[in-house]
Amino acid sequence: MPPQQQQGGLKRDLNVFIALAQALAYMLEAWSQIPSTCGSNYFRGQALIGWFLSFIIAAFSQSEQFMMFVLATGAWMIIHKVATFDRQRKGRRCHSMFIGISWLSFMGGNRLAYRLWNPVAAFITGKVMIDKGIEWGVFFMVVSILMFISGWYSAAAEKAQITAIHDSRAESEWLSSYMDR
Repeated sequence: MPPQQQQGGLKRDLNVFIALAQALAYMLEAWSQIPSTCGSNYFRGQALIGWFLSFIIAAFSQSEQFMMFVLATGAWMIIHKVATFDRQRKGRRCHSMFIGISWLSFMGGNRLAYRLWNPVAAFITGKVMIDKGIEWGVFFMVVSILMFISGWYSAAAEKAQITAIHDSRAESEWLSSYMDR
């Protein structure tokens, strides 16, 4: 296989992995953010895919407790959507894909909460669940790692956008000075 095809395949596989990590991360992100603080499009397609995958995992695990958690998470996502709609109806809007404000944002800000504290809290919760004999605590531990990956990937994407904005501004200034000559 030519090297370019291998690179394209690796990049595609990495993108699929990141997309699945982000989709499953929504399952715990829903619980880690304050209702009405996320953007109107935050809990949409990818969150639905993550919920559906979790539903399938719960169905095959034959754990009534895990199924109840998945159903409760779906209900909690709906509560987020309704609360966000209510906030917008009152004229308060944020970016449509804003992740929301974490319950743990008091520990160094929202970015740090999503990149570190929320995944750590989910991991510890999973460990405690396993220690108490709740087998599906493994789900929390795995998803906490996916939350960590998702948070850092989102941070890298945000940094790339900021860099592109700065580059665009510099190009605009350069072209403007060129036009003035």
